[in-house]
Amino acid sequence: MRLTLPVLSFLMALCGQAAAAGSNARFAIVVGNNHGHTDAAQLKNLLHAEREARRLRDHLVDLGNFDRNRVELLTGASRQQILDAADRLAKRHAEERKALGDTSTLFAFFFTGHGLGGELLTATDPITSEDLRNIFATMDATLTLGFFDACYAGQLDIHSKGAVATPGFNPIEALPREILNAQGTMWFVSSQPDELSYEDEKLGGLLTHFFIEAFTLAETTGVGVPLENMWEYARSRTRAHAARFGRTQTPAKLVRQLEARGPLYLSFPKRRTASLAFDAAIDGEFLVQYEQGALVEKVTKAAGSELELPMYPGPISVVAMDTNATISLTLPANTRVRIQPEDLTLPKFIPGQRDSPIREKGELPGLLLTIPKDHVDLGLGAHYGLSLSGADFRWPTHYVGAHLWGIYGSWTLNLEASYGYGGQDLPSWSFAIDEIGARAYLGYGWNLGHAAHLEIDVGAGPSWQWTSYNSGRNETSTTMWLGSGLRLFVPIPTGNPVVVAEMFAGVGHGWSQQIAARDTHTYGSFQPFLTFGLARPLSAVD
Repeated sequence: MRLTLPVLSFLMALCGQAAAAGSNARFAIVVGNNHGHTDAAQLKNLLHAEREARRLRDHLVDLGNFDRNRVELLTGASRQQILDAADRLAKRHAEERKALGDTSTLFAFFFTGHGLGGELLTATDPITSEDLRNIFATMDATLTLGFFDACYAGQLDIHSKGAVATPGFNPIEALPREILNAQGTMWFVSSQPDELSYEDEKLGGLLTHFFIEAFTLAETTGVGVPLENMWEYARSRTRAHAARFGRTQTPAKLVRQLEARGPLYLSFPKRRTASLAFDAAIDGEFLVQYEQGALVEKVTKAAGSELELPMYPGPISVVAMDTNATISLTLPANTRVRIQPEDLTLPKFIPGQRDSPIREKGELPGLLLTIPKDHVDLGLGAHYGLSLSGADFRWPTHYVGAHLWGIYGSWTLNLEASYGYGGQDLPSWSFAIDEIGARAYLGYGWNLGHAAHLEIDVGAGPSWQWTSYNSGRNETSTTMWLGSGLRLFVPIPTGNPVVVAEMFAGVGHGWSQQIAARDTHTYGSFQPFLTFGLARPLSAVD
C-alpha cells in the first residue's frame, strides 16, 4: 500500500520558511519503497514509489521553500533507518522550536510503498502503528500531516498483468485513532476504505503523481498555490484517470481540530521579486509572515553588515521577536524595502528615486521602514570623451563638454553640448579639425544599491566641423551621429552637496568625409567612445 503526500505539503505551507530568506519550522520524512518485505502475502514490487519520493522531496525544496536539511528522504529503507531519521528530525525540531519561540511548527510524514494489515512495509521489519504513534508524539509539532497513497494494488495499464487484490492496508481504519484525532492533524488518503489505490505503469501512483503536478499546474492565488487548490487538482484527476480504465478510486481528506486563518500555501512557483534590506546597524531576530501567517520565515540579523533578503510581493507582516511589535505592509513587485534605525540619516541621493517612510498599520519601535518612490532628479555636469574613430575619417579624437540630465524612476534624458578637436600629420600634408556638437540621449536604467545607477542610452545629434589644412585651405561641414552605450552613475561620498561620477561607454555611427585629398563625399563609420564626467544634482537633497 502507499502512503501519500499532502501531509508534508501542508506542513511546509502553513509554517515553514524558505531557506533563501531565513530559517524555517517545517520538517518532513519522505519514504518511498518499491519493495515491501512480508511473509503474509505475495506482493509485486511497485515501479515508481522510490522515484516519486525523490520527486516529491525536490518539489518541496525547489517550489515549496522547504529547507532541504529539514527533509529526510529515504528510499528502499529499513524500519530502523526510518526510525533513526525520525529521531534526528525530532532532536533538530526541539532545538529550533526553542529558537523560534511561539511560532507554530509542522511535521509531515509521507510514505509511498506497500502496506498490509495495519503496517507500512519496509525493506526489513514493518513500521507499526506504535512506531507511527511514537514518531508523531516525539516530534511534538503544532501541526501534524500525514499523506497515505494507499494500497499496493496493481497496474492501470491494461496491457500489464495487474495484481491480485488481497487483504490490504487502509490508513483510515488501520492507524491509531488518537493520531488522527490529535490537535492540528490533517490526513490525505488516496482511496475510500472499500477501494484500492492504483499505480499506473507510466505515471506512477495516481494521487502522488497528480499531487506533484499540482505544484506547478494548480491555480495560483496570492503568493503561491494554496494546498486546497493542489488537493482539488490531484483528487479530481485521480478519479478521472482511474475511471478511464473502469476503476473506482476516490481520494479523501480528513481534518481534525485544525485552525487556519488564511490560505495554506504549499507551492510557491512565482519568483521572489521584492526584497527586504536590513541596515548594517540592526541586530536582532524577526519573523516575516505572508498572508496572515500562511508562510512564516525567521530572520536573524547580526550587526556589522547589511542583509538583503528576497521576498514574495504582496501583503506581509514583520515582527520584532524581542518586543513582539508588528508592522504590516504590502511589498510591491521589483521593490526594495529598507529597514533601518529611525535616527539614521536617509541616503542623500538615489538617482530618480527617494526613500519614503512607510506609513502602515503598526510599527517597529526604534526602526524605520522606507520604500523607494519615483522622483525627478536634475543634474548639471562636465565631461571629457575619447573617440576611437578610424584614421581614415575626419573626426575629432578628444571632446570636452557640458551636459544636463533629468532622471525619473528608470528613465533618463541627457542633453549635452561638446567641443571636439583633433587632426593628423600626414607625409606631405596635415589638417586640424574642430567640432561643435549637440546630442540628446534617452536612457532606461536600474539602481544598483548604494545609489549607483546603470542605464542603457540611445542618442543622436548634429555636429558642425571646421577643417584647416596646412596649405591654408579651410572647409566647413555638417554631420550627423547616432549611438548607444552603457552609462554608469556613482555618487562620490562627499556629504552634501552630492557629486556624481559618470562613465559612458558605447559605439556610434557618424557620417563624415574621408581624409583623402579632394574627396568631398560623406561616408558612414563606426566610432567606439568612452566618456568620463562629474555632475552635481540640482534637485533638493534633504
